[in-house]
Amino acid sequence: MGALPLLAKKRKDPLFIFGPGLAAYWPIKGAVLDATSAPPDDAENVETVQDKSGNGFDMVHATEANQADYQVGTANGQPSIHFDRVDDYYLGSQFTIATSGIAWAVVQLDADMAGTGNIMACSDTAGGNDYWQWMVVATTEVLRVNSTIGASPDIVDSVGTLSLGVPHICILISNGTAWRWRIDGVEQSLSVIAGSNSGQWPGDNAAIDNGSIGAGVRSTVVSFFQDHILNAGIADGEPTVLQVAELETFLANLFGVSI
Repeated sequence: MGALPLLAKKRKDPLFIFGPGLAAYWPIKGAVLDATSAPPDDAENVETVQDKSGNGFDMVHATEANQADYQVGTANGQPSIHFDRVDDYYLGSQFTIATSGIAWAVVQLDADMAGTGNIMACSDTAGGNDYWQWMVVATTEVLRVNSTIGASPDIVDSVGTLSLGVPHICILISNGTAWRWRIDGVEQSLSVIAGSNSGQWPGDNAAIDNGSIGAGVRSTVVSFFQDHILNAGIADGEPTVLQVAELETFLANLFGVSI
């Protein structure tokens, strides 16, 4: 009798990698809906970005003028939602996120940001001072984490930058006391812009439970993102080295990123 064929390994996606620790997952492909709750066509507006973690943290905007548009084949044949940097964003509420964790996004910038734009953010319930401007692309295409609790911001930038016209895997990690940035599988040197590298995470403040994608939401909507988001998610607790490697491998294979 001949040898049995080897079984193909199941691709390890975030649902598998993080298991019950996955707090929210927005893969874009297969997760976005138009105003009729149907998958959108190319260039059609997206009303809902569904959370595939099972925790119900959908991102929604019912106003057409504030919706990003769906674009097919943005990177490696995978779709994205495209933000105009003017008024596009999505809002969720009542997030339950730990005091340490990992957040990631695959983004593609087609033009210089010329300012700051939120990939994803958290804010307090009332939209007041307890405001968390979380994963940000800053003016020179560096990645920025900005934790503003009251009037005391902690702002830390990556030294590495994002090239235009290609997808990048952006990962922010906190062990509860310090942040780390990774770009395309490479650990980043950090530059403290204000305060300190405190590692603050949304769960450190009970009031911060409104999530958003594409802008920061407080008493006003600020720091609109520009261009493409292809995948994003959050998992609770500091990840293991293996979990980070598996996540980066999954995203790199999916979007054609060299790591």
